[in-house]
Amino acid sequence: MRVLEILSDSNRGGAGVYLENYAANASPDTEIVAALPQGAMMAGRLRRAGAQVVECALHADTSFNRHDVAVLRTCIETFSPDVVHTHGSLSGRIAARLAGRCKTVYTKHTLSPPRRGIKGRAAAALDNRVTDAVIAVSRAAQDNLLQDGLDPSKVFLIYNGITGFSPAGPEQKKRAREALGIPQGGIVAACVARLEPVKNHRMLLEAFAQAACGDGPPLTLLLCGDGSLRQPLEDLAARLPGGDKVLFLGEREDVAPVYAAADFFVLTSHSENMPLTVLEAMSAGLPALLSDVGGMSEAARENETALFTAPQDRQRTARALRALADDSALRLRLGAAARARFEQTFTAQVFARQTDSLYRKLVTGCEWE
Repeated sequence: MRVLEILSDSNRGGAGVYLENYAANASPDTEIVAALPQGAMMAGRLRRAGAQVVECALHADTSFNRHDVAVLRTCIETFSPDVVHTHGSLSGRIAARLAGRCKTVYTKHTLSPPRRGIKGRAAAALDNRVTDAVIAVSRAAQDNLLQDGLDPSKVFLIYNGITGFSPAGPEQKKRAREALGIPQGGIVAACVARLEPVKNHRMLLEAFAQAACGDGPPLTLLLCGDGSLRQPLEDLAARLPGGDKVLFLGEREDVAPVYAAADFFVLTSHSENMPLTVLEAMSAGLPALLSDVGGMSEAARENETALFTAPQDRQRTARALRALADDSALRLRLGAAARARFEQTFTAQVFARQTDSLYRKLVTGCEWE
């Protein structure tokens, strides 16, 4: 079976990492061709994961463009895939319908406001017309799709899955902290996320300033990622108490040392679907502090693998940061349960097997596992 995966992102985002994990764990009898915009950051990683990568003259980070439809139709006619699977590319699904001869799938990677009015109904009708199956990576995404008018028979829940990391031992943690310039001792919280408004770093920094000034072990915050808010957030940290304990690590190809250096993970976004960074933290055996939005509570379990807060609740977030910093037994209990839940539900092998099964169902009509 040949699958053409179309990724519209130019950056290293969740959709690209999702595709990388699938390509590295797909069934041996599945041939994967990945069509990307020229110069896309994920091209090399997808090649190393086993995909044949084709860089096309596409408009990057754009869902629909008439020119892209023509380019992708040529690509589809050239490679003759059994399945076209799009990630942020409506153009790809339209091109597949025009080319014929293949099934179309897309993955709902982000949550969106409900569609309304005539335009909303028209968009739903188009989606149903050009799509044979939609993968929802969380129940929150599944609900979002059904609210938008997608045919329920076309919506399949397949949780994200990743290869993940192993929990760091004392020596590995020590080396990771040395490499990142973090003093030994104290407690380290890590947030791996784009520095964009939806990730809510401003509130996190304000809550951290409160928590860092409290009694108990000294607390350091690692912010791994880059984005449009990098300079404003650095300026804010410099003004806040404890701002010297906030380390901006920038975008990193290898995030394993960040998780190895951390005692717990934190993500206080305004909106999330099924964030891969939460799964990465779980795989590393880290407890977490998460905002209770989207699919977060499907990945983690409150008071079992993580503590939860609300995106606007600075006081609650500060208290939870301090609770995780002060209580090693709590961190140990939550982290062990997080690792066990990852192994049971969110491995790349489980995710890839279910995705392969959906492809086979579409192409051959066999039962979906």
